[in-house]
Amino acid sequence: MKVSNRKIDLLDLRGTTASGKAPYGAFTLIEMLVVISIFGIIFYLSLPAIRNITKSDAMGIANRQLMDDVARARRLAINHRTTVYMVFIPPNITQIAGGYLQPEQIDMFERLAMRGYGFFARRSSGDQPGRENPRYFGEWRSLPEGIFIAPWKFVQGTNSLAFSYQLFPFPTAINTNTLVSLPCIAFNYLGQLVHFQGQNQPVLSEYDEIIPLTRGSMLISTNASGVRNIDFQETPPGNSTNNFNHIRIDWLTGRCKVERPEIM
Repeated sequence: MKVSNRKIDLLDLRGTTASGKAPYGAFTLIEMLVVISIFGIIFYLSLPAIRNITKSDAMGIANRQLMDDVARARRLAINHRTTVYMVFIPPNITQIAGGYLQPEQIDMFERLAMRGYGFFARRSSGDQPGRENPRYFGEWRSLPEGIFIAPWKFVQGTNSLAFSYQLFPFPTAINTNTLVSLPCIAFNYLGQLVHFQGQNQPVLSEYDEIIPLTRGSMLISTNASGVRNIDFQETPPGNSTNNFNHIRIDWLTGRCKVERPEIM
């Protein structure tokens, strides 16, 4: 009987064949640690870019939301054949209306400062002539976290771009004669922008409205006298003017668009 002379490779205890060759490839522990370290460095270096993408997305969401809600105010004015106001919450809301609010309401409206707004009409189609039926449409809206309307938009007498202030029944006291002065824009029954001659006398605007959006943070504090203050910081400082993001509303059509600095 003949025995084959063919060599047979057998695995030894070290995981190699009798010929000394490894049966398959594998990573060593050191190689795996090197790869993990490289991934960690790449992730660390990309964090600023990821943060910027998140911030840009928040601003983009705020732009779309505000433009949609401006369009809603315009539609409400046309559908109800009346003047509809988009009413904003100013930074000094506690000083303006604090006496009419419960503690939980104060907290809510302070959180809405410079980023909250609602829709209001003094009368609607079908109301009796000469009689007002003031009401707010739906709940208060708020811009995304970290996005605000620039503080200078709320300061009267310092620039021609500031909001107009009109007297409104405050939502928590709408069935009383309690009126507070709040910033607003308004649309007439044709969906056109209006401004005001005195209190509650809307006339066709003839100039566009600009709503500047900015990134920032808000700190609410109480001083020794119990007065609550809102401290707002733009991030980075001055970005509402140096790297502006404006919602421009055409006075004649009531339609809006986003304006940003042009890249040359």
